Amino acid sequence: MLLLDFARTRVRLVLRDIEHLKECDFPFPDAVTALQRIEDIFREFRRILDILTPDYPREYIVRECYWSLQTTATYLPILGFILRSTDVRTAFETWGPIRRLAESILRYADPNRPQPDKIHLILSSEWDYSPFVYSRLYGHEEWQPHCFIMIGLPATESPNPLLLPLTGHELGHVVWRCFKADMDLLMDQTVVQVVLEDPGRYGCIVDTRGKTAEQVYDELLHREALALARYCTRSQAEETYCDFVGLRVFGRGYLNAFAYLLSASTVTSDLEHPGLPDRVDNLVLAAQLYQVKCPPDYALLFAGPEVSCAETIEAPDEWGFSAEQQLQMEIARKALQRVAKTLAEKVRDVINGANVPHPSEDEARRIHICYKYGVPAEGCRSLADILGAAWLAYEDDKLWHDRPEVSTRKDEVISSLVLKNIEVFEIEQKMRDPE
Repeated sequence: MLLLDFARTRVRLVLRDIEHLKECDFPFPDAVTALQRIEDIFREFRRILDILTPDYPREYIVRECYWSLQTTATYLPILGFILRSTDVRTAFETWGPIRRLAESILRYADPNRPQPDKIHLILSSEWDYSPFVYSRLYGHEEWQPHCFIMIGLPATESPNPLLLPLTGHELGHVVWRCFKADMDLLMDQTVVQVVLEDPGRYGCIVDTRGKTAEQVYDELLHREALALARYCTRSQAEETYCDFVGLRVFGRGYLNAFAYLLSASTVTSDLEHPGLPDRVDNLVLAAQLYQVKCPPDYALLFAGPEVSCAETIEAPDEWGFSAEQQLQMEIARKALQRVAKTLAEKVRDVINGANVPHPSEDEARRIHICYKYGVPAEGCRSLADILGAAWLAYEDDKLWHDRPEVSTRKDEVISSLVLKNIEVFEIEQKMRDPE
């Protein structure tokens, strides 16, 4: 039967490539562990497919072939990611501190995760300008209870430690999953509140006349009337939550890295991400809560032709959304504005509970002074302080002005110095807390 032949060949070729990948020189063991987990999954597929014969019920054969195909499509990008983690562009010095940070946060956020299971972190340089993360792959028991976090940063920026605070956002996606059920409930309830407060505007979507919030919510669970609003609110709340994680962990370093990545951007809002002005406003709001100094002109860095779908209700349907769909996106935007402070408070509670230190301006300045002398600082409190000092050095127009042979290579020297400082920091951490 060709169907079985196709499936067996696909699985055999995946296993062949995994064998080749295992021969690579990986800088850290987590990549090898990931390959072993993936290999186990495909070995099981091979075992099942080899047992099957044309005499088995066709629906059973089709199901197994289907799942082997879907799993191949799922893991092929991950295998490529693991391969690229060997690229020398990757800042290998950052692996230890980021892994320790993730472990401390998830130990608090997910106390039911069996101990002493460790976080498996894989860093890679990707040919995509938007940082992203692969986290735990639900539905595959072979990956449980291990937690694999794979963070990709733009290849062109891999040697640039100034963007490392963006890893805080990507870690936020993993933390969000620990509270997803409660967060989804909160978002759905907020959508209902927004609709109930303006029945005249949103009555064309769902009839709320004479109904309590509980009754409207019950309808949401059984109807698709507000499905788009719920999806947008949940997705955009997750992105906002992740911004807050990055901000709370890395402080002003995250604000600067976020601006570096998206300033003067033409990025528009979409279903899963808030509009850029809303993201900036929420960051400013959270910065006040976390006592992070935000530049007074910070929002001006993002001035650009950003247009929100929800703000073009009366415009021609150039986005491809109907008037009702645009109303639902408007509901999502209002719901997110309503819960932004609550999300910031929840992030604060989690990160404080994990005993992650607040970024210190004084400590960043102390480290910056060491950089002026061209040496890494000893006794650093946190990765956030080191990266805060990196940004102070980047913004210091007078840094090494009396040493032209250095100042002409300022960015390169800062990167080298900061990565060396991170390496020293990790050595000190291991000496204080050997694994």
